[in-house]
Amino acid sequence: MTTQTAKRGFGTFSGVFRPTVLTILGAMLYLREGFVVGQLGLVGFLLLLCAIYVVTATTAISLSSVTTNVRIGEGGVFSLISQSMGLEAGGAIGLPLYLAVSLGAAMYSYAFSEGWRAIFPTHPAWLVASGCLLAAMGVAWVSASLAWRVQGVVLFGTLLALGSALFGLRDVPAVEMQLTLWETPTVSWVELFALFFPAATGITVGAAMSGSLDNPKRSIPRGTLGAVVVSFLIYAGFGFWYAAVGTTEELRGNYTIMVEKAAWGPGILVGLMASTFTATVSSVVAGPRILHALARFNLLPGSKHITAGSDNGEPRRALLVTGVISGLALGSGSLDAIAPLLTVFFLITYASINMVLLVEQSLGLPSWRPTFQVPRFVPAVGSIACLLAILAVSPVVGVVALALIAGVYGWLVRRRLETPYETVRSGLFVNFAGWAAKRVTGLASSVRSWKPDLMVPVGATTELMGSYRLLTGLAWPKGSIKIVGLGERSSPLLAGLESVRDDFDTDGIYATCSYVPVLEYATGASVSLAVMEGAFFPPNVVFVHSEGKTAEELQPVLDAARQASVGMVIYVPHPEAALGRQRTVNLFVRDQSPDWRLSLQMASLDLTTLLALQLHQNWKARLRFICAVGDENVDAATAFLHEFAEEARVPGETDFQVVAGSFFEVLDACDAADINIIGMPLTLDLEFMRNVTQRVRGSCLFVLASGKESALA
Repeated sequence: MTTQTAKRGFGTFSGVFRPTVLTILGAMLYLREGFVVGQLGLVGFLLLLCAIYVVTATTAISLSSVTTNVRIGEGGVFSLISQSMGLEAGGAIGLPLYLAVSLGAAMYSYAFSEGWRAIFPTHPAWLVASGCLLAAMGVAWVSASLAWRVQGVVLFGTLLALGSALFGLRDVPAVEMQLTLWETPTVSWVELFALFFPAATGITVGAAMSGSLDNPKRSIPRGTLGAVVVSFLIYAGFGFWYAAVGTTEELRGNYTIMVEKAAWGPGILVGLMASTFTATVSSVVAGPRILHALARFNLLPGSKHITAGSDNGEPRRALLVTGVISGLALGSGSLDAIAPLLTVFFLITYASINMVLLVEQSLGLPSWRPTFQVPRFVPAVGSIACLLAILAVSPVVGVVALALIAGVYGWLVRRRLETPYETVRSGLFVNFAGWAAKRVTGLASSVRSWKPDLMVPVGATTELMGSYRLLTGLAWPKGSIKIVGLGERSSPLLAGLESVRDDFDTDGIYATCSYVPVLEYATGASVSLAVMEGAFFPPNVVFVHSEGKTAEELQPVLDAARQASVGMVIYVPHPEAALGRQRTVNLFVRDQSPDWRLSLQMASLDLTTLLALQLHQNWKARLRFICAVGDENVDAATAFLHEFAEEARVPGETDFQVVAGSFFEVLDACDAADINIIGMPLTLDLEFMRNVTQRVRGSCLFVLASGKESALA
């Protein structure tokens, strides 16, 4: 039996529909719609309104669809995007959305001041706007419940204003009610779009209250879509009203014409100030909740200070931050100055919502089961419309805003956040990998695409630990490491193996870990290689630590690698020197006599050179090519090495030493290195390898190429 202890949240009407519709039906309806109708005429205004609502309606539909497929949490749109694309994307979009909501509070405060100054024209606009903002913050400071109860009174004021305006039509003689259908505007359509678009930017208010709703999955779609439909009909209807009551000159020159033409002018002022005040309240209630959600996931500097709330759970510190940002925005000086910037920020957010739905629909994963299904063209149209609108309104502001998003995203990616829930990104990558696999299947392998994909069979975790720095140097940044534990997962010898795998991941190397419950090293390694041969990205090099192994154990592994056309590397550490300072690499080149000619693939040089170049890059090590030849081949060998170095793009500071003498004479005389890379015969002799390691006074890598590598590619 469960006990219901949680406080019941807001419903569809009080939590979503009412705040959304009251935010939409605010400043623009009373103060700027008449101006736009006067600029464009009735038909032109309706076309502009439809263009705006194409963006708003498609976004509202996309938002509604996605919210019926996820458990939307605190922060509304931020939560929605985070659950689909990860915390990095959620934070990158959530921050502009938060700024847009905060700027909206400033815009609505200025709209309130215009209604106030119609009564008290001598009062400074900035002072009235500041008072409105502070009063709204005071209401929000007490609680969201109080703010939403205030909206009940405001709704009555809005209905009073709309009714007063409609009854004003009785005073307009029918002979004077001549609708101007089309006008040539004195300002561009783009400027009018940017000015009037905030009329429809309240659709995320209800979603921002997701953490305070009783049933977000049901309330957000119903409340948001209902508010969009109702607000569109009211805006369109009052387009006719404005065209009927005023001439072009009156509409263009008088922002408060609704007050003069209404049946009761004071009722319009009541509705204007009531709606703009409640829109300000909605913004200072919704904005802090977005900020609080961002901070709760530690996406902002000083997050722990922001999330420290009051006893009743209200995000009061986030409210104070929002008040400061909105107060600074009041310095812009007017409603018209804030509106275009607000437009761009909201358009970016709306584009993101549509793109999230488009990605979800395109993947077609079984987890995508929204109860509110929409055709794919809806988010596609919404995304394109948003992007075109951004470019049209202000390319400069759009580029700056997108740069801000990219910067925040990059910063969050570098922090390596851990998203506490599954996202659609994994599905995106899996689908892309599947698509790539289908395209790659059947294509010939390319030596140009070679990268070190190492299979590392180990009988004990200590083997892996002893090779860790070397494996990291060989694999980073694009390679991978496939760890195979030869034994039961519960074996004490393999304890901590997955922890080492995690360390590779932390160091930026893709690593996997699996277990083969066998007792014999040769059998386990050979079986693992055979199984992995059928993988989409099979290993191309088997890496073996020689410690504790015999030639009889390793020879079957070498034979299996040759059969699978996979290279093999045997690491023989020097008992005292180990990996030394990781500053120098000796690469021993086999005598090529009598044919000192280059070819695209050279089994004796390709894999050894590629591994040496990896260590040079990752260790910042100096390379030294050493070749032992007879006296008669010194010149040919020297010319060959320099030609090879040029074609293989070997670093210019590489040393080349061609020495007349036997291989063992060169081993004894060469300069010591931290690692020595030497070719490996087809028949293993571990005693010979350990003897070589002692004579070169440093650890060795003995390498056998697969024939599928090329240092010249």
